Amino acid sequence: MKRVLFSGLIMMSSLQMAAQSWAPVGASWTYKQVTVAGPDTNLAVIEVVGDTLIQSRSCRRVEMTEGWSMCYTQVRFFHGTSDSLLYWNEDAQEFQLLFMWNALPGQSWSTPVSDGTNQGNPLDTLDWLVLDTGHVIVSGMSLRTYDVLVEPRQAMLYAPIGMVTERLGPDHSPFTWVFAACDAESFSQLRCYSDSSITWQNPDVPQCALGTSVPELNAQAFRVAPTLLDRGEALTVDLGDRLDAEGLTIRLTDLSGRMVREAPIAGTRTTLQVDASGAFLVVLLKNGRPIGRQRVVVR
Repeated sequence: MKRVLFSGLIMMSSLQMAAQSWAPVGASWTYKQVTVAGPDTNLAVIEVVGDTLIQSRSCRRVEMTEGWSMCYTQVRFFHGTSDSLLYWNEDAQEFQLLFMWNALPGQSWSTPVSDGTNQGNPLDTLDWLVLDTGHVIVSGMSLRTYDVLVEPRQAMLYAPIGMVTERLGPDHSPFTWVFAACDAESFSQLRCYSDSSITWQNPDVPQCALGTSVPELNAQAFRVAPTLLDRGEALTVDLGDRLDAEGLTIRLTDLSGRMVREAPIAGTRTTLQVDASGAFLVVLLKNGRPIGRQRVVVR
């Protein structure tokens, strides 16, 4: 009887660990942080530091081990399956859907967010809409991706997320949400991810650490509008007063890097017509060298 019970416990434990396929212990994400009021930058490192069981579900325990952390709600526990990622809402004492790896274009869901200050009611609700899907190869592994629009329903939170990749997570903001009114810090870029089986470095940066001598791509170097447009519509690239137009070129590529269109920039504003549907990158080049890029989606 004891042998049967012991074998059963081993089997249950193995099933729980198999179901938890997201981010093994030791996984880490490195993000760049910026300040709204000044030029200061910083690195934020988020790590999976352990396992725990919540409502019979195996969960990863996540902590920020480096970086600024004054303006967001820290999410500590996540439960991953083969097709989705849930976070444990400690205030509401329930799991909430965060990411769907098997999402389809046009699919939507909502994520209530609580921080313990609103008597158990959501502080805000993030509404997600999938615009496009794809995949990327990392360390020989095919990972699912989707482009997404995120809208905070009560405008209390700020989630700067444009694309979500399986295992890697969001491209700009980690598994946290920034309070919209806070100017102290904001996340601007996922630079690196690593775990026991895959390693990824953002191709736009020369190294995981912040560099001091090598120019890096700057998403804020120029403005593109609209970022969601219809096929055949023109997008506008606005340099403002931050860049000299001399030697500047604007290039439209697909997500694999294949060039779709390219045009020189005259003055501080130019337009570029997009005749294909899908997700694209608008890349700003100075004398042939990329200095910034932004993502757009064409319906």
